[in-house]
Amino acid sequence: MQETTCDIFDWLHEWWPKTTYDLASSNVPGVTYSELKKLTGFTIPGDLDLGSNVQDGAPILKEFLAKRYKVDTDMVVTSTGGSEGNFLVFGSQLNQGDEIVCEQPGYSPMWISPRMLRVNVVPWYRQYKDGFQLDLEALKELVTKRTKLVAMTNLHNPSHVAVPQSQIKAAAEIAGDRGAKLLIDEMFLDAAFKPQRSAAGMDGVIITASVSKIYGLGGIRTGWIVADKGTARQCQLIKNLTTGSSPYMGEYMNGFAMAKARPALLKRFLSLARRNHAIASRWVRKNSDIIEWVTPAGGLLSYPKYRANMDSVKLCTNIAKKYKLLLSPGTYFGMDGHFRMTYRLPEAKLKEAFEVLEIALREEITGA
Repeated sequence: MQETTCDIFDWLHEWWPKTTYDLASSNVPGVTYSELKKLTGFTIPGDLDLGSNVQDGAPILKEFLAKRYKVDTDMVVTSTGGSEGNFLVFGSQLNQGDEIVCEQPGYSPMWISPRMLRVNVVPWYRQYKDGFQLDLEALKELVTKRTKLVAMTNLHNPSHVAVPQSQIKAAAEIAGDRGAKLLIDEMFLDAAFKPQRSAAGMDGVIITASVSKIYGLGGIRTGWIVADKGTARQCQLIKNLTTGSSPYMGEYMNGFAMAKARPALLKRFLSLARRNHAIASRWVRKNSDIIEWVTPAGGLLSYPKYRANMDSVKLCTNIAKKYKLLLSPGTYFGMDGHFRMTYRLPEAKLKEAFEVLEIALREEITGA
């Protein structure tokens, strides 16, 4: 396994403690235990065996996921967060010398992790001018007999654009014609303001997701994979060599929360997201002379393009140093000239942050 690093994680680790305005974090504020009890009536049973280990996943979680995705339980593999889910897919499907075709801009662990396995990464570009939709004609040229996986996100991370089912089906067919599978990280799919269908169960498709970003339950680390039975079994065998079994307490709590209160937790998220998205949209329109974006389909993420001949690391570093405001440089997602901007803050703090950001951008871009 070759040594590597993840620039976006290093960036956030360095600058988050030094800044006042966080427009980089991508998860909804977490649910408190008191909120969870109020929503679900959940309490930790006094006789709960804290030594429990269930290698194949807590039944309450597995059964909920199987019902949600309309699949058999042996098509579901639980994981310790969404990142482990993706890594299990990479580890089970890729060998040294294989190829993975991976969207860019995108979530960089989707190509960094395969590189750790000495797999060749082939970029598949989603263009701003095309609204960050899938370029299916390009994909046909990129997929070869060495390709084992095609990897993407939906909603797209970083732009939060939604991908239509017709495009997903076409991408899966292109991959399948060469004997490859399509991996879709659906971490943010439920963030869409117009409900989107999961691709789980579609021929040739593997999906991953978790409770972290939207449901406010990331601190107890629960993710999952949904795949055909053979692929799911391969992922489970790899998991047996990594975590063995995910924390049972976390799976039990999150399974209970999702089974009893998923609609309420989603409503909690969407209430915040709709309000803050409206604030962000007004701010982008107000500053259209220096910034533009592809309008996100929902959620709390966006990938604005700025009008300046300056690399995104320099721009975001200057803003972090001078204005104590944290953004994520676009180059760490595979496309410069952009930054990823999130908007999870409380309303008053968010409006204040956008006022600061406007001053900062105008100074950096125009010298005003």
